[in-house]
Amino acid sequence: MKSYVDEALQAAVKLWDDAIEAKFVERKGKGPDIQISFSTFYHGDEFPFDGMGNEIAHAGPNGRNLKWVLAHEIGHSLGLPHTLEQSIMMPYYGGYEAAEPHLSAYDIDVIQKLYGKLHLLVTGCFGQEV
Repeated sequence: MKSYVDEALQAAVKLWDDAIEAKFVERKGKGPDIQISFSTFYHGDEFPFDGMGNEIAHAGPNGRNLKWVLAHEIGHSLGLPHTLEQSIMMPYYGGYEAAEPHLSAYDIDVIQKLYGKLHLLVTGCFGQEV
């Protein structure tokens, strides 16, 4: 199970990492900027979570695609709100998606406004920029 979660987390982080100049680094122990945990606490509906005010997601008993959920929640941790646009940041996720999660043009535009665009230098076969 740990390898499944690690793989899903790496894939979700890579979506955002590929879109902005900021880089994510795994740091174990004290002081991470983003901490991920799996917890259950009562918060007033039939799907309890929270407790410390920092847990921001929950999934029902019918199953969810962990990569999609993690990509969405990482978006929140980076400062993105919910949107009604077709986006990884839509407020409702109806169930398991077989497709790999992806950032929409909207997601990329919003995250780059917050963190800057990723600038790549591409050179041709003769050393010329293209």
